[in-house]
Amino acid sequence: QGEILESLSYKAYRMYCKKHGIPEIIPALENGRMNIQYAGKPGNYEIVSLASVLNGEIDPKIFNDCIVIMGAYSTGLYDQYAVPNSSELMFGCEIHANIIQSLMDGKYPVGVNRLYVSIVYALILGVVFVIFRHIKPGWSIALACVIIAGFSFAAIMINNAGTILP
Repeated sequence: QGEILESLSYKAYRMYCKKHGIPEIIPALENGRMNIQYAGKPGNYEIVSLASVLNGEIDPKIFNDCIVIMGAYSTGLYDQYAVPNSSELMFGCEIHANIIQSLMDGKYPVGVNRLYVSIVYALILGVVFVIFRHIKPGWSIALACVIIAGFSFAAIMINNAGTILP
């Protein structure tokens, strides 16, 4: 009804920028969604037990000038999700940390226009089809393996450059 609802990650990022006088980087959103550029794998962010903080085992000064995310960090609480940069599940609080890191770094992947990618794929497949019709089956298998490896390598490099292929 005209009210803008911001995600937890984006709100934390905006509050941090405002407090420290840092200009906000506002991502170009498609349908109100932002792709996440994962900065780390599951377990890469520093985890501090809330009980340790409350019991005085951790100096609260370590949290100065930091964005602190409190969240479930136990497998039994079902707050783990599959992420594209790891075969391990990532906790929800780590996903929020990655979103904030992505915003802080100004890195968020952008999707390529599906029409352009479809045209390129069709042209490549047309050339491959013509080549495969004129070579022996053994060479076709070898060439298919090379093409698949090449496409996989190219897709990884394109993704690492901040572009997402459909």
